[in-house]
Amino acid sequence: MPISSHTRLRIILSLVAIAAIVSAFAISMVSRDASTRASGPAVTTFTGRHLTTTRAVHAQVPLQAHTNSKLKVFVTPILKKSNAAAIHASAANGNAPHTANVGTRPGKLLHNFKGLNGVDTFNANGFILEPPDQGLCVGFLGKTRVVNEIINDVTAFYTPNGTLVSSKIDLNTFFGEPTTLNISDPRCYYDTTTQAWFFSVVVYTNSLVPNHTDLLVVNKQLQAAVYHLDTTLPNNAAGQCPCFGDQPKLGIDKNNVYITTDEFGRKDFSLETGTTLFAISKSQLVKEATTVNFAEFDNLTLGGIGVTALQPAITNSDSNVEYLLNSFPYADEAQLIPNTIEKLLGLWALSDTGNVTSGGVPKLSATIITSEIYGAPVPALTTNGLSLATFTNDSRMQQVQFINGHLLGALDSAVIVDKDPQTRDGAAWFELKPRVDRDGVIAGASFKAQGYVAVKGEFLVYPAITQTYEGTTGIAFSITSPTLNPSTGYVVSTSESGVHFGGAHITATGSGPDIGFSCAAGFPQQCRWGDYSWSALDPNGRDLWMAAELTVPQVATQPKTKPPAHINWGTQVWEVSGAQ
Repeated sequence: MPISSHTRLRIILSLVAIAAIVSAFAISMVSRDASTRASGPAVTTFTGRHLTTTRAVHAQVPLQAHTNSKLKVFVTPILKKSNAAAIHASAANGNAPHTANVGTRPGKLLHNFKGLNGVDTFNANGFILEPPDQGLCVGFLGKTRVVNEIINDVTAFYTPNGTLVSSKIDLNTFFGEPTTLNISDPRCYYDTTTQAWFFSVVVYTNSLVPNHTDLLVVNKQLQAAVYHLDTTLPNNAAGQCPCFGDQPKLGIDKNNVYITTDEFGRKDFSLETGTTLFAISKSQLVKEATTVNFAEFDNLTLGGIGVTALQPAITNSDSNVEYLLNSFPYADEAQLIPNTIEKLLGLWALSDTGNVTSGGVPKLSATIITSEIYGAPVPALTTNGLSLATFTNDSRMQQVQFINGHLLGALDSAVIVDKDPQTRDGAAWFELKPRVDRDGVIAGASFKAQGYVAVKGEFLVYPAITQTYEGTTGIAFSITSPTLNPSTGYVVSTSESGVHFGGAHITATGSGPDIGFSCAAGFPQQCRWGDYSWSALDPNGRDLWMAAELTVPQVATQPKTKPPAHINWGTQVWEVSGAQ
């Protein structure tokens, strides 16, 4: 729930049915030479502190849903009209990066099924909301291989072919929270080394304060424990708190679980004070200890800019360094002036991560590196005559992974596609090799590859990138245009160089135009979408799982609002072969 730029509403709804079909499109991609160097002008180091959290809930994994009938309406700010107009004007003047329209070989689709939708949210909770905020992870419950999908505000476990193996559970029950509190921004990860599941959400009152992040751990004995991380930061005077800790982002390595939140202060929560980073002992979490050690870093800024969406890596390696990556969607520390065009990334390293379990604090350092150009997204025009929420998504970094010695990330960007007269939205992606010095301080990076993925005539939004141990890379996304209902798709690269993505494949075509209630909310005449897609490495290390949002035939309605409120969003889940 990016509070700086998104609108969230919750209303009661009702229910109908579902369908989807498969097709394909050509894609756009351009890359940079692998020898491209990136070095920052300076290195910044940060001081953290040691804290502990206590186990809040300890129980067996819930398998039954709890239903309630609460009615909620909640609104957060969006970008000002002048800012949105400036972004559009910049892209229209040709400042967006240019890319070609080409395609090569695709990855094989192994599984493809209909995921959770807005009706499931209503049945589990008694209200409707948008958008879903896509979470996805794949692992084992006992000896059974399962897929977990977790969205706003419901979760379920499936077999790989899409058969339910649990009920559809509301998130208040799943996290052991009272129904008087709000939950959003879910993410999850299955850790193959410990055979444990990790789930995270933000939990908040109607007034936003107090708030906290819930971290739910399900170990291989199928015992569940929930830990609370305070993101209100009431004593943080430098950050003008008490604050609202938005969008908990989830990372992991062999030593710790990592959570970052975007902190918003002042009475109206209009000032983003920077990022808070938590490093929590993984071994103590897996043991479901009564008290767990963690390290906390507050008010993280870089180059005089308050950091938005600092993404900790999903680390699929034995590294003792946890890397993080951020883009610069804003030009000022207060997050009020959007960057229409940028070519800088923030590269972070957290070293000595093994110290957290014993009560120590790791070393955190960061530098700014030069990347390819990326630009604030333009309106993603869709079949209802409006646009999906790309102004409000801006160009913040999406999920990040460290694997094969490389750090991968992707974000939304305006792009100019060859032989396409209109500026489009696509994915700017990055694959780089970070370096630390002998003291574990970040020392720069070299780019293995970077480029863009875009579809001529279409708008591609919310990319999610993941790579296999063999070097196959996949990107999941939603896709739309004035002639294509919001749909889901992916691209795959099986090249060792990581620069040749195949044709864009549609895994499910949207059933109709988006009729969500946010479409009628007024300027800037866009529909709430996202806030993110997701991709995950299968436990076999070879194949890729993906999920994203689309429209479905099921329509939920709250007739008591004026005008009546509707939603028709759903999700699609699929698996792609990474075999080369």
